[in-house]
Amino acid sequence: MKNVLLAVLLLGTAGGVFAAAGSVSKAEYLQRAASHFDQVDTNHDGVLSEPEREAAMAKLAEKRAARRGTDEAMPHREIKGDIAKADFLTKAGVHFDKLDSNHDGLLSRDERRAGWQAMRKP
Repeated sequence: MKNVLLAVLLLGTAGGVFAAAGSVSKAEYLQRAASHFDQVDTNHDGVLSEPEREAAMAKLAEKRAARRGTDEAMPHREIKGDIAKADFLTKAGVHFDKLDSNHDGLLSRDERRAGWQAMRKP
């Protein structure tokens, strides 16, 4: 399912948001997602191509391996085709809503952790 890779990109790229000790608002989450999109969109055309996404996933895997000392693959499935920034941010909003288990408009550290753990399950 294409949403799995997208979620991995969102989770993996919201670095500061997910490292935050406190709660994260939807606006903060979407701001980080937009910022990450801009970083991954290396040709700055407003669209993430497959090669750009593959490069981002490789970079995330590299960082994860350095941090954990393992080259364990991150779970994901391939997305085919391009993703426009508007679509990416729409999916980021949906992803936030799924993570926000108590529907208070904020992601607590526990909600973020639970979302990450759910992503790691096959």
